Amino acid sequence: TRRSSDLSSAFNLIITSLIILGGLGFIVLTDIIKVINLKLRKKPARLKVHTKLVLITSIILIISGTLILFFIENRNLLCSYSIKEKLMISYFQSITARTAGFNTINVYGLANASCLILMILMFIGASPGSTGGGIKTSTFGIAIVSLRAFIQGQQRVEIFKRSLPRHSLNKVFGIIFVSAIFV
Repeated sequence: TRRSSDLSSAFNLIITSLIILGGLGFIVLTDIIKVINLKLRKKPARLKVHTKLVLITSIILIISGTLILFFIENRNLLCSYSIKEKLMISYFQSITARTAGFNTINVYGLANASCLILMILMFIGASPGSTGGGIKTSTFGIAIVSLRAFIQGQQRVEIFKRSLPRHSLNKVFGIIFVSAIFV
């Protein structure tokens, strides 16, 4: 019924909002609250580079994970659901894979490609100082920015107009490499 569908959507949005907040981490949440408080008092304030990187990477992972799962499972496991339900299920799975591990569908019926996407999201995980694991969104974000700089032939890796030191890049790729070996 429509009422149970609305309750289900509300429940999913509440749970995913809590998962996202927990996955952003205390450092990011503290920075956001500080900036909001300063802005309310009409004082200049900017988000830290770390906060911007985590927010942008998290948004990209949520949106891309949702869309990829939606398109892969549209005619597979989700074929009997409405478009709204398909999007909600894809959104929920995209978010929960990185931190919480909850399911609203029987994941045994997922296509192999969807399982691979969920494993990648699990490998990336949440953000530093958060309640989730993984290599962390900031590590993944820096690796992507570094890869882009390499492909474009740039000597320096920059993020938000700031250069990243070589030792930080070595640390990022070391974390990814060691984590991949353990997995």
